[in-house]
Amino acid sequence: MRVAAGIVSRNLPERCDPLGDAIKPLVDKLYVVENGSDPDKYSKHANIINKESLGATHALNQLATKCLEEGYDAIWLLYNDAWHENAKEYLDWTVEQFQNDPSLGMTCGYWTNLWDINGQGNPCKPCVVSFFDPISFIVRADAIKIAHNTNPQLTPLVDASNTASHYVILSTSLALYSSRYHIIADPKYTVQELQFYVGDKEQDDAKSLEARGFDDDTWRATIGPQQI
Repeated sequence: MRVAAGIVSRNLPERCDPLGDAIKPLVDKLYVVENGSDPDKYSKHANIINKESLGATHALNQLATKCLEEGYDAIWLLYNDAWHENAKEYLDWTVEQFQNDPSLGMTCGYWTNLWDINGQGNPCKPCVVSFFDPISFIVRADAIKIAHNTNPQLTPLVDASNTASHYVILSTSLALYSSRYHIIADPKYTVQELQFYVGDKEQDDAKSLEARGFDDDTWRATIGPQQI
């Protein structure tokens, strides 16, 4: 199975560079989208440059399209603040699951922002996933095609009108389940969301503005709820 990886980054080479170093040896190709970053803050792995950001979901769709155009069987999509202590094990497990179960469309790194098929949050056991807040997940190429065919607003994987990407995977999950695909996760394969906050509001707002394009209060209180 040929697997590509794609990282969405904005002005955080200190996060993206080590993540790219960890992921690149595990996959057939690594793509890194600089999504509106300042030119002096590109990751050393950057190979897709968006001079202006159209939102994180636009970048995810760029990467999903690369997967389809280049003929990969699956793509591992991450944000630059994601981190796996056992990245190889997560990838190997996912490939094995894909090979054994053609109805499996996606796996996701296990973290607290995940709900099982009954809507239970943080189930703390292997589960079929209803939806999750995506920071790291692997999706089969055929599932990307099916998701778009089921819901043309997914272009091709997610709805790019949800620019902040809060719970954006919900519409993708609905399309997959409507097409008899499913999603799984296992607490053995956790992912962490690395924070850039230092506890000083002025510094944190400056870093949020740099990494997201909005200060933290606006992102959490206005942009995120609007997109949800």
